[in-house]
Amino acid sequence: MLIPKYWAEYTIEFTRINSKNKNQPPQAKKSKIKRYGWSNISVENAKEHAIERCEQARIKWQQGKRINQFEGIANYDELPIREQIIANYQELDCITTINSYGATCLNSQDVMILDIDNWRLGYEFRDPIHQDKSLALFQPTPYMPAQEPYKTVNTGWVTFVTTLVFVACVFVAVFLGRFQDGGLLIFAGMCYWLLTWTICYFISRRIEQKNKRQWLAKHGGYLGMLESSMQKFLQDNPESSFKVYKTPMGFRLIYLTDLLAFSNEDDNKYEDNNHKITNESDKKILQIFEALPVDHRYANLCQLQKCYRARVTGKPWRMGINDKPPKQFWYEFSAQVGRELTADEDAILAYRKKWLKNYQKVATNYRACEFIKIIGNDNQSTHNNIDKKIAKVIALHDELCQCDKTLALA
Repeated sequence: MLIPKYWAEYTIEFTRINSKNKNQPPQAKKSKIKRYGWSNISVENAKEHAIERCEQARIKWQQGKRINQFEGIANYDELPIREQIIANYQELDCITTINSYGATCLNSQDVMILDIDNWRLGYEFRDPIHQDKSLALFQPTPYMPAQEPYKTVNTGWVTFVTTLVFVACVFVAVFLGRFQDGGLLIFAGMCYWLLTWTICYFISRRIEQKNKRQWLAKHGGYLGMLESSMQKFLQDNPESSFKVYKTPMGFRLIYLTDLLAFSNEDDNKYEDNNHKITNESDKKILQIFEALPVDHRYANLCQLQKCYRARVTGKPWRMGINDKPPKQFWYEFSAQVGRELTADEDAILAYRKKWLKNYQKVATNYRACEFIKIIGNDNQSTHNNIDKKIAKVIALHDELCQCDKTLALA
């Protein structure tokens, strides 16, 4: 599980020869590269790692390869999880951290936790002709059963007719040959086109939403669609089962059958961004990721960071908190940045502590998810019939999420 305890940052400044412009002689140019380093041993070890990564980046750059000169604060797809650690449950191989917007996350090394959004379930069943291409982040899973899609309303005919009338108005204006009257006709045509299209668009959206509600009710709602999407996988793997929770915008699944840990690799090889399938556990993990409508970006991050993540407190904006805590300067030791913190940075750190204290107070009035049911192997319907470690991690998860309390979801 790549959640380092110690972090450091280091910046190198060096002179390189800029020879891109062939019409001018090579010129010396000063450049900077900043890299983070991490370690579970000490701050000094993290700083050595940062220096090493700076040198590696400098060599790549001088070889003509493209690099990022500076790393961001929270590059989750490029760096290990760089978050403030709250607690380390060593016997459970779990760590709780504070994410970029202040919520608490549970990170588990080998208990699989998956979040599935409602829109992914709904999107899988949409008529491909009317799918929003901006949401096409991944191909439909092969385990998704064939379903009759709900009827969508095509507004193309509205655009065609209103545009035709608008063009006719323009031709009439040109035929009259009078600028004033022609200009008025063009203006009137534009107003007519815009008003008609807007009214028809909103009417069609209301009809489509009604069709979707009826279609969802017919198929058992989003929960029924989730069960349908899991049906093929559970048929092929009858020993498997999942504990299902409801979240504000979808569902959360916890795999009850086995502990599924990613293969252990050298943490410093993380920059290769190539996770190799080296054991049967990895194969099972990827099989589940591909079988269920899981966000592909989340699946990739799990493989890179060798853990599963679940938010166990509410999102701030759902609880009436409109701002976010500062992402930087949560580390207490000035050695981690190689210098003393400035007065402004000390003020930011103080504000972060104040913000988190207020957030944690408000978060006690909300829960992150609500238990619904167990889907799959009936023999695993109670915690007595599953691995003890999985049962303990689930108990920790339920406690942190406040699942058993009658509170609003956030």
